[in-house]
Amino acid sequence: MSAPISEIMLTHSAEYYPVTGLDARGKPTYGTKVSLSAVRFTSKIKQNVMIATGEQKNDKGALYFDSSISRPSGQTFEKNGKIVYGASYLIREISDPSGDGGVHHVRLALVGAS
Repeated sequence: MSAPISEIMLTHSAEYYPVTGLDARGKPTYGTKVSLSAVRFTSKIKQNVMIATGEQKNDKGALYFDSSISRPSGQTFEKNGKIVYGASYLIREISDPSGDGGVHHVRLALVGAS
C-alpha cells in the first residue's frame, strides 16, 4: 500500500448519510449520520459532467478519505449518499486509486444537493 495522505492535510470533519431507498416521489431517503474525521474537502473542483438522468452538473468539490488515518476506520460510501460539509452535497462518483498494494484513499466527487 502507498503511504497515507499526510495528517497535516486531513484537517476537516464532515457528515455522511448513506442512501436507504427512495420515497414515493423517487427522491433518495437517508440513514443515520456517520461523523467523518481526518478527511480533506476541496471546493475548487471545476469538472462539468453529464449524470445518468441526462442532466448536466458541475462538481462542487471532492472529499478525500484516507484508508489509514481517516475515521471511522473501514468506512464505505455509496453513490448518491449525502455529504454535509458546510453545505449538502451528493456523491456523484467514488474513486479509489488502488494498486497492487491495496487502497490508499477514496476520492468522492461531489455535486450540489438539490
